[in-house]
Amino acid sequence: MKSKKHYFFIINIVCTSLLLSGCWSYRELTDIAFVIAIGIDEGEKQPYKLSFQLINPKNVAGEPQKSGIIGPATVIYQSEGDNLFTANRATTQQVSRRLYYAHTSLVVISEKLARKGIRDVLDILTRSPEFRPTADIVIAKDSSAEDLLNVLTPLDQINADKIQKTLKYSEQLYGKTTKTNINDIVSELISNGNLPIISGFKIEGDRKKAKSSENILNQKPLSTIHADSIALFKNEKLVTWAEGAAARGINWILGNTSQPAVNIDWADKKGAISIQILRSNSQIKTEVKNNKPIITINLKAEGNVAEVNTYLDLSREEEFIKLQSELEKVIKNEINEAIKLGKKYKTDVFSFGDHIRISHPKYWKKVQDHWNDDILPTAEIKINVDASLRLTGLKTKSDVYQ
Repeated sequence: MKSKKHYFFIINIVCTSLLLSGCWSYRELTDIAFVIAIGIDEGEKQPYKLSFQLINPKNVAGEPQKSGIIGPATVIYQSEGDNLFTANRATTQQVSRRLYYAHTSLVVISEKLARKGIRDVLDILTRSPEFRPTADIVIAKDSSAEDLLNVLTPLDQINADKIQKTLKYSEQLYGKTTKTNINDIVSELISNGNLPIISGFKIEGDRKKAKSSENILNQKPLSTIHADSIALFKNEKLVTWAEGAAARGINWILGNTSQPAVNIDWADKKGAISIQILRSNSQIKTEVKNNKPIITINLKAEGNVAEVNTYLDLSREEEFIKLQSELEKVIKNEINEAIKLGKKYKTDVFSFGDHIRISHPKYWKKVQDHWNDDILPTAEIKINVDASLRLTGLKTKSDVYQ
């Protein structure tokens, strides 16, 4: 009996092992190079120049301290080609490992290239099965993508990490940039009622020393990467930049703001009161009258009083109501600045057209081909802002200003 059980056990193991497959597509870690970020510029001899930011494993792992060698956590290789695919293949002449894109989390496009169009760039990024379509995308403003990726950053070993973290927190806490990935941009480009927006990053300070070790050895960096503004596109081409109030106005409309600070003038003092927005919600409603669209933006915002640099007595109801009213005016003015910019450059980055398409499909079919050029610039847009204050901090009066 025992021999039979033993026999069947062996047969079971043999049969099971036949069903197990080997790792036929394995790759040794020593044979691949992890691409963290890609920079795309116009080439000097070929149409495209690619900059690949690769992880330098020895320096990231801390081994340089053992060997006495100190170097950057990343290394950048470049190649040119007639298209992005051939430029990618050309790197095999320089890199001793195969480029691996599964961990690529950032794509940087130069402003010069973005003004000519980004459709071809997006094609290969979305076609490759290795590449992550959730990778963030930014524009190098007033510089090349290569220069932006070459800046050495003191707090973050990896330059791409610095850009992505800045992008995230700048959108949440400042509200004048926006975090977008490749999937977002592609879906907006193929939609008739949407146009893409992409954040711009600028190099500030001494650009010549930005990529030298001197930049990270100084207590005050000689050069920094700055989240600057939002690039507005018409079709696939960058047409202008939204900065300051206009940039945040776009985010108010799109509902991208999280907890920005809003400064309010008070008693002839500029920016005397700072309000921290806790939450905001934007709704867009559309109607068509006399064959013309009417767009209404309804925005609700709640916030707390964060700082007061003038006399203010919020225990008085009239003061409290007035402050809420002033907050509404500031938000409404920022939205107005954004709409003015969009109308001037005839670019519907607010997705108004998409709302028209959903609510009034018959009307949209008539105007979709000339929506940006003819309809949007003259469209009636109404703005309603309802702002409320929740907390005033530990006191309702500014005692030091009495």
